[in-house]
Amino acid sequence: MGRSYTAGLSAAIAQRLQEAADTTVFGSTQTWNYDADTLTLNFTATLQTGDTYYFYNNSVAPAGATHKWLFSDGTQSTNLHETHTFTGALPYSATLVMSHCGQTDTLSKVVRLLTTRDLEGSDFACYPNPASQTVTLEGTAAGGQVLLYSSLGQLLLQQTTHATQTVLDVSRLPSGWYQMVLYDEKHHLHRQQRLKIVTAP
Repeated sequence: MGRSYTAGLSAAIAQRLQEAADTTVFGSTQTWNYDADTLTLNFTATLQTGDTYYFYNNSVAPAGATHKWLFSDGTQSTNLHETHTFTGALPYSATLVMSHCGQTDTLSKVVRLLTTRDLEGSDFACYPNPASQTVTLEGTAAGGQVLLYSSLGQLLLQQTTHATQTVLDVSRLPSGWYQMVLYDEKHHLHRQQRLKIVTAP
């Protein structure tokens, strides 16, 4: 459907004939031995250098299928395969969109998560641990984030960090073990650490 060629017929008649053909073929795919699910999307992402990745489209699709890459930094491309240098904050992701005969399918993949920075020689400190009222983080940077997860993976606390020192109020959290995840001001993973909270009786 949607073909511009009409063989000299009026637009209305051409439209009706296209609709009839569409119903006959796509409405009975087993009779016509036609696989309605003609698009099988897949692609690989290979790091080249720095923030540059090579995206290889190895999807299974019939001739005439269209394709488009959508990247998490807001750029896009219609090349079959694409080399792309990401800009902006992590994480980086890519989405492949393909269409054929009115069918559209998409596939998205995250290609880089938040990275871990080398902390050799870091003066970071977290105290007290165990804690019952507050936890002090030494060596934090302004504009970062600290997240506290329960043992079940539930996010229970999120707070922006301050330069040099950040204080967390954990007095309302139940006793137990927690996973603290600290990101710096560039959204890079700075540190992960277990924290024990003991609620005062």
